[in-house]
Amino acid sequence: MSNAPTSARVVVLGLALVMTACSQDRDVHYSTVYLPVTIEVFDPGTDTIIWKMDVPVQHKLIMDFNRTDDIEFASVDPDKPATSFRWSLIKTLGGERVDHGRIQLQGVPVLKRISYRPAPEFPAHYTPPSASEAIGVEAEAKPQVKWEDTAEVTEDVEIEVEEIIEQDVEIEVEEIIEQDVEIEVELEEEDLVK
Repeated sequence: MSNAPTSARVVVLGLALVMTACSQDRDVHYSTVYLPVTIEVFDPGTDTIIWKMDVPVQHKLIMDFNRTDDIEFASVDPDKPATSFRWSLIKTLGGERVDHGRIQLQGVPVLKRISYRPAPEFPAHYTPPSASEAIGVEAEAKPQVKWEDTAEVTEDVEIEVEEIIEQDVEIEVEEIIEQDVEIEVELEEEDLVK
């Protein structure tokens, strides 16, 4: 390695430093309109909640647990409890970090509980459009039909339906009769040819 160029040594050293900062014990939780998430870190022995966050919709929560004497790129000892964790709350759209923090743990094992709130849950600034605005049509006022008026409307509709049915039946019968006549005539002509 003593013969390697200086720039190559710097790149390798820089890469090694970056890789040791990476964590294998890092989780990302997305909260959406239809799956709003709540995260709790708790002590399983006492069921005491150490930290809790209702992750706002359209945000993601990044949690990075740290253990003493661990080179996190190389290994994570699952038997060694985390001594702290860092968290960041980031907007899903745009990637802006909204909040962050670091929580010291007491060196006891902790667990993470993930739960989901009732959906849909809209962002605080969101106002859903009315049904007519959503399809781009202005709402029209429809006249209310009174109970007395319905009898007249029903009679007219029944008469029109009966007339239409009678007309359709007559047309269909005539078409069927014409078709049958044509078929019979064709058959008679074929019999004569034989």
